[in-house]
Amino acid sequence: THFVNPHGLDEDGHYSSAYDLAVTARKAMENPVFAKMVATRSWTIRASRTFYLINSNFLLRPQNESIGADGIKTGFTDDAGDSIVASATRDGRRVIVVALDTADRTAEAIKLFNYAFASFQWVELALPPYLVISDGNGKLRPIALKEPRFEYLAKWENRRFIPVLKQDGGGELQPGKPAGSVRFWNAQGVLPEIPVVVR
Repeated sequence: THFVNPHGLDEDGHYSSAYDLAVTARKAMENPVFAKMVATRSWTIRASRTFYLINSNFLLRPQNESIGADGIKTGFTDDAGDSIVASATRDGRRVIVVALDTADRTAEAIKLFNYAFASFQWVELALPPYLVISDGNGKLRPIALKEPRFEYLAKWENRRFIPVLKQDGGGELQPGKPAGSVRFWNAQGVLPEIPVVVR
């Protein structure tokens, strides 16, 4: 991604990728005000005149309700063509798709959503019961991830996640207190460190 203007219209040296747009959208959707705005189907502004605004994202229309769409942004320029960055949530899980320079951005987004929800799953990472920490005096305490962590995997994948613990030095091993961090390894590499606490 390289920006040369703030409005997004075509200009030499101004570009982005589908991946970068998806990452940006994912972060933006963490803001509840932004998320509410992009999920709004219509809005009426009453001032000296009345303006009726309709969201151009057809995924939000009642006939597409089964998709679970809750945003985000449509767009068009001569270089980018008809494009969309879209979000859909089903069973509490969000998928973000990006379609650029399409003949029918709504149809392409629906295809991507249906593929993603049908072919992938969220797998919760868990620590095995044998992974414990020591207080240095022979006392062992069980640990847990500080927050739930899920990985998004294709349903046909059978990855094995191997946890590697890094224990913090010092401090009392009290329930709920930080105990270090863990990294999960698999055939694809290593995941970022995840904080762990004493159970």
